[in-house]
Amino acid sequence: MSGQLTTMVRVHLRTGWLAVVVWVVAVGGSMALTVSAIQDLYDSPEKIHSYAAAVRDDALMMINGKIAGIDSLGGIIANEFGFMASFAIPFMAVSLIARTTRKNEELGRLEAVLAGRISRTTPLLAAILVAVVAEVMITVALFASFAGVGVPGRDAALYSLSMGALGLAFIGVASIAAQLVEHARGVYAFGLGAIIAAYVLRGIGDVQWSPLTWLSPLGWQEQTRAFGNQRWWPLFIPLVVFALLSAAALAIASRRDVGSALLRVGAADPHASRFLRTPFGVALRCHRGSLLGWSAATVAVAGTFGSVAKPLVNAIDGNPSLASAMGGGAGATGLDSVLAMTALLLALLGAGYAVQAVGLLRAEESSGRLEARLSGDRSRSSWLSVQLAVVGAGIVAVLVAGGAVFAASGSWSTGVNITQQVVRSITDFLPAVAFFGGLAVLVFTAAPRWGSAVWLVYAAGAVIAYLGDSLNLAGAVLALSPFHLIGNPPVEAVDAGNVILLTALTAACLVAGYASFRRRGIPQV
Repeated sequence: MSGQLTTMVRVHLRTGWLAVVVWVVAVGGSMALTVSAIQDLYDSPEKIHSYAAAVRDDALMMINGKIAGIDSLGGIIANEFGFMASFAIPFMAVSLIARTTRKNEELGRLEAVLAGRISRTTPLLAAILVAVVAEVMITVALFASFAGVGVPGRDAALYSLSMGALGLAFIGVASIAAQLVEHARGVYAFGLGAIIAAYVLRGIGDVQWSPLTWLSPLGWQEQTRAFGNQRWWPLFIPLVVFALLSAAALAIASRRDVGSALLRVGAADPHASRFLRTPFGVALRCHRGSLLGWSAATVAVAGTFGSVAKPLVNAIDGNPSLASAMGGGAGATGLDSVLAMTALLLALLGAGYAVQAVGLLRAEESSGRLEARLSGDRSRSSWLSVQLAVVGAGIVAVLVAGGAVFAASGSWSTGVNITQQVVRSITDFLPAVAFFGGLAVLVFTAAPRWGSAVWLVYAAGAVIAYLGDSLNLAGAVLALSPFHLIGNPPVEAVDAGNVILLTALTAACLVAGYASFRRRGIPQV
């Protein structure tokens, strides 16, 4: 058994090492960047206490969590990193499990592996171990970042371990999801839904009814109170959840037929609709799950921020120093700051959808479906054009869904009609969103094996855009983010020169991508 497990771990690492590296570098690098900037920004007790007084607001706690010890350097770091970590660390667990379980099963790799002398549970157990190793690396990276700026070792250890335990809980969630649903996209959807539910429960619990916090894995992490009155016992809750869900997943895997699932979709219509028989119909069906998942995430984020817009505006107007932390900049009104921050978040989600949607084209190639479709009279360029048209329409749909929900909920919360400002701000970010789509197309067509690297570029751009201004990063660093090149709508006017630059880069990526796609071999595995 140990020899089989070692072999499968090596196989998973051989085929998925880049994804592990991208996630560890992205999350660990984000923390290192946050720690470095905060160390310089809050270098005196007076500044630390001033920050703590500014962020003690229910609306802000709903977004970032209720951080114990917020009046310490470690507490400030946890607060600044909290929103991003709430999504990045759980989604990393979901992504790694989906790639090494259902994706391999869909591509026929699992069946080939089980045809040898490998037991049914070994591939899943190996996938869990690889994901656990990645979470351990994240834990070490977080601890090293804290230790580097003099945060007490006990505080740093508890916070880092709580984040690692959070990741383990979602490894268990993803592992059981991989047994329940038929496709990798279903694992992503299940995991994303669990992340959103955990975030909402933690947010409501922090500001309205505290028992709800204990129903959320994010709440378990928060309740360790790493920088305040520390509690180590909440660490055991996610560990028990991880153990129980992983054991259940392994038990199901030992009995489940390859390709089957406990939750199966009902029998489809034996006759495809006329639209489904068209190239656009096929492409839309391919992207449907991803589109629905990202739209749901965008709606959830937009609804959360819109519903607390009024208290956020009041908090910022009552403390102008918060405007910079919220993305508004000096002199910005509270409403402008909330609009700027939310528009950026929606743009980040739109760009994330673009990268993943283009990544699905790689799955079409790896599965052999692309080769079959091009064996007839379809040209490569026409196939790619249809796919990109559907992806482009999906980007618009994701942004429209989020924008509409934020405009409605924000207008209700503030009593001011903000629809025009929301539409204008989101539209201003479209060139940055399109750039990531173009970059993903270029990588897929020219170097498909390096698709995961696009996520690293996306992560860097997102971190710089979201934290750059509040952390006073150097201008040269800020310029590395396409989102930051746009400016800060609606607070600042959009930089027309940078819009032209991003548009030109996107066009160049697409032209080079089409040229590469016409020449390279298919499939390229």
